[in-house]
Amino acid sequence: MQRTKRVILCAVCFVLGVCLTCMYINFSSAPNGERWIKLSAEPLNGTGDIVTYSSDALFRSDIKLPEVTSLTGKAKFVKDASQNAIKLGYVVDADIRALDKSKIPEQYQNPPAPEAGAASTKASIDSVYYDVVFYLS
Repeated sequence: MQRTKRVILCAVCFVLGVCLTCMYINFSSAPNGERWIKLSAEPLNGTGDIVTYSSDALFRSDIKLPEVTSLTGKAKFVKDASQNAIKLGYVVDADIRALDKSKIPEQYQNPPAPEAGAASTKASIDSVYYDVVFYLS
């Protein structure tokens, strides 16, 4: 009888230990939606560049492309309840050096004078805005 009690007590203690360990592991780590992963940008092909440009930006733009000085970001997995799936969400900050106004083509700096009696609709450029698209690879 004593031996049976010891075996039962050991089995109960073992099961209790496994349950407590599982609970500790489950509650000690943050859920997927709360864990941010730090993103880093590595220079591409040893050139020191951290961004690439589309063909249109490279060959069809007449305004100088921006100089990106740094990229920082973070990402996390987010549960999408509507599709019962997990998606990747991210936040990226890009620091871009201000455009040197002397690099803006003359056609944008001094727009042509309007014809007599016509209202002027073109003004010279004070700043340039870029559309940024991130592709995950």
